[in-house]
Amino acid sequence: MSTDTSPLARAAAEFPRHEPRPPGAPTALQGIRVVDFTHFIAGPLATMILADMGADVIKVEPPARGDDARRYPPMHRPRTRGPLCLEQPQQDAASRWT
Repeated sequence: MSTDTSPLARAAAEFPRHEPRPPGAPTALQGIRVVDFTHFIAGPLATMILADMGADVIKVEPPARGDDARRYPPMHRPRTRGPLCLEQPQQDAASRWT
């Protein structure tokens, strides 16, 4: 039986084991109230993180319309498509307009 002596395996063996926070233990932002007027990706994400850290978040949305993010499709790619490539194929200027 061989042992893995790679640097990653050694670091993982030395890393302390994660101990979950006990139920009912105080959170970092417990007692903080955040009023969220944001409406697009970065703002709601930030307030979600604040809520995860224990803040009481009040989300304010436009009446009858709600948050615009509810009208967008889910932000994930099917696994069958392979890696995402954002590079455009190079073309000469003449072939772009034909």
